Amino acid sequence: MGYVDPGPRGADTASVEWLEPVGGRAGLLGGTLVETAQGWRRVENLKIGTSVYTYDGGLRPIMRLQRRMMRNNGSMVVRLPGGQLNVCQDLFVLANQHVMVGWDGLFAFAHGEGRLCQARQLCGVAGIGPVHFARSKGVVCLTFAEEELIYANTGALVHCPGVLGEGIATNYFPVVRATDKVGVELAKHIR
Repeated sequence: MGYVDPGPRGADTASVEWLEPVGGRAGLLGGTLVETAQGWRRVENLKIGTSVYTYDGGLRPIMRLQRRMMRNNGSMVVRLPGGQLNVCQDLFVLANQHVMVGWDGLFAFAHGEGRLCQARQLCGVAGIGPVHFARSKGVVCLTFAEEELIYANTGALVHCPGVLGEGIATNYFPVVRATDKVGVELAKHIR
């Protein structure tokens, strides 16, 4: 797998040194599967113009694509374990990557009740926690015409920015503030 589990889940993550991208932008780590018009593809193999399935069921072309290498400096990323939470295999994301959470199974966005939250906020719920990578890892940031939720590793809905108003636009998808604790509330609703 190429990562080292730092210890028990649910531990306090306030002192964790997270692997952060330059400029604060999130992105998907190499190896992440993304659903495209041609089937599931590794994010590092995508190109500008590739059509990606989005949450609303439409295909949207990638408008901008940034690749960078994140060096292993002892920092950590968040592991969303496979076999749980609609994820087919372990999904590793940067701590500031926004994922859609909902009360009917964490990553489901049912009946408009979901919210975007940073992956770091989910640590301690359903085996989600920080891990060290044993080697450097490529990160790819996909940008669409408008902000989108795309499917990663068959079930997780991850946020990608739009060219117009890059970043998190809280007027479209509700966002859990970085200071909110979501783990306790989510744990009550996970089946």
